[in-house]
Amino acid sequence: MKKLTLILMIAIVSATLLACSSDDDNNSENNQEVALIGTWIKQTSLLNGNQVTSQDIVEFTSDNRTIFTYKSSGANGADVLETGKWSKDNNNLIITWDDADQGSEVYKLEITELTETTLKWNTIISGEGTLVETFTK
Repeated sequence: MKKLTLILMIAIVSATLLACSSDDDNNSENNQEVALIGTWIKQTSLLNGNQVTSQDIVEFTSDNRTIFTYKSSGANGADVLETGKWSKDNNNLIITWDDADQGSEVYKLEITELTETTLKWNTIISGEGTLVETFTK
């Protein structure tokens, strides 16, 4: 009887352990969101394969806010700031600008690479073409 009880207990424990699901997919998505958070400095910007010169900085915060800083792009060489809210769905990064012209409130980017030190995305700009940008932390 003791052997039967022991075998039954082992079977129950084994079944319980094997029945646990894995959260690897959720952890992967969460890890990517954590990797996105921080300050990124633009290294390259290509519009239709042609180099575009800019010294942009992008910051993503843990409360899903973003600040794009366009260095020396304003009047008299002043920096221009755009702020918004970011969300991520798989490889899609969606930014909803706080202050934007009607029809330009949402900016959609496809993340093609995201590591702890590299962020690369592309987007289609209506009437202009494909923009590919690479940033480093």
